[in-house]
Formats: sequence, C-alpha cells, structure tokens
Amino acid sequence: MFDVLSGLLLPSRCVGCPDPQGPLCARCRPALDRCHRHRPDPEPPGLPPLAVAAAYAGPARTAILAYKERSRRDLSRVLGAALAVAVAEVLADRLRPAAVVRLVPVPSAASAARRRGGQHVDRLAAMAARVLRRSGVKVGVAAVLRVRSGPSDSAELTAAERSRAAVGKFEADLARLRGCGSEPGLWIVVDDIVTTGSTLAAACRALGRREVAVAGAAAVAATQRWHGVFESRYGGSSSSTVKPGGSPLIRVESSASSRRW
Repeated sequence: MFDVLSGLLLPSRCVGCPDPQGPLCARCRPALDRCHRHRPDPEPPGLPPLAVAAAYAGPARTAILAYKERSRRDLSRVLGAALAVAVAEVLADRLRPAAVVRLVPVPSAASAARRRGGQHVDRLAAMAARVLRRSGVKVGVAAVLRVRSGPSDSAELTAAERSRAAVGKFEADLARLRGCGSEPGLWIVVDDIVTTGSTLAAACRALGRREVAVAGAAAVAATQRWHGVFESRYGGSSSSTVKPGGSPLIRVESSASSRRW
C-alpha cells in the first residue's frame, strides 16, 4: 500500500535513467514512440490486425515493469497515451465517422490483480480512451472479459506453454456485454505486452463465442523475440520498419512529444 501511495503522491525520478524529471524523461520517452503493425512469428490462429507502440526493450520495458509490478501508477498516463497511438494505428483503415469504438482490456487473474492493486490494463485502457476522445473518437472501455482458467502469471512460460495456457482462458460476461448497448461498433482488444499473441487470440475467441466481431488489437509493446512485418502506408514492407507515432487519419499526439497526459 505504501508503494502505491508514494507512487501517486511523491515526486518521482525517471524510471529509465537517473534523470530527476519523472516518471519518464524526455530522453527516454521516444522509446514509446515507435508505433508499428506487428505479427508474432509463429502467428496464433485468430489473431486480428495488431499494432503496438514500442518494442519491449530499454526504457519501454522498464516503464511497463515499473507500472505493472512496482506500483508506479504515475506511469499510467504515458503508457496509456502510447496505447492510444497503437489503437489509432489499428483503427486507421477501419474507423468511419460517428463509429463507436470499444476497448476491451485483457484481464489478469484475480490473484495477480490483487498483487498489482487492481486490473492494470483496465487503467491503461481508460487513459487511452481519454486521449482518443480528445482526438474526436467516440470511444469507451468495455471490461467484459474475465479469466476462467490458467496460471495467474505467464511471464515465465515458454511460447508453447503460453499457447496451451491460453486455450479457454477467458470468457465474455454476457451481462456486461448487454450493458454496452446494441449500437454497432469497432471492438479492439488491448493489452500491455504482446509476446506470442496467444493471449490476445484467446481473448478474441472468447468474444467471438458471444458473437462479437473483433476489428483489431493493440498493445503498448511487443517482445523483440518475434519479428513484426509492417505493411507501411508510407511505402514498402519490412520486418524492421517502424513509423512515427500517430495515424494519418486519427491525430493522436505521441507520448514522446507531450507531457499533458
């Protein structure tokens, strides 16, 4: 509890370097400003179009771990803003005027959520929605998934173990889905980290069993173990190409260029 309160109330240093300007200084923030389309390799079946804000390395990795495991709630703004840029990228070819966007956070097991002081991806999704609304997107958070089975934490699992653990891991709560209303919309599953993509694919399957069509997925970062092919609207196709944060259709100011969030 003290860690949570100190993270919220006390001035903080940068988590990525010794700079006194926290929670992530101007020199470290560009690590979260490398938005790109991403495909794990091998790719799990059922994975929708996916965009991530950064590679899970360097200051981006440090920031996510500090937020997730060390109660650095002050990082929720910068990480949520990065997630918003990834959502904007995956929406770029799909968003239509007046369309409703619903962000579906991937939940943690109850034991992990208790250890982390709540559902950490829910907080990031709420911040991402706030940023997107400022850009004119009609968006809300739909926390309709719950964990049905599987280990409380998959951080130490191998790729094969992750794939097996994800089978049947989630279910969509029918009452919560009904609470979202009947207005057609674009459903985007969001998470903090993508490793094999199995967790995102399992979340999409759970929604599909309730006849919810998922338009895409977005995450703050993807592990570098898996290469992503970015079919760039800026020209070319490459396994290592990245583009600046943002989207030509949805203007979302990147986390590296603004401290408003």
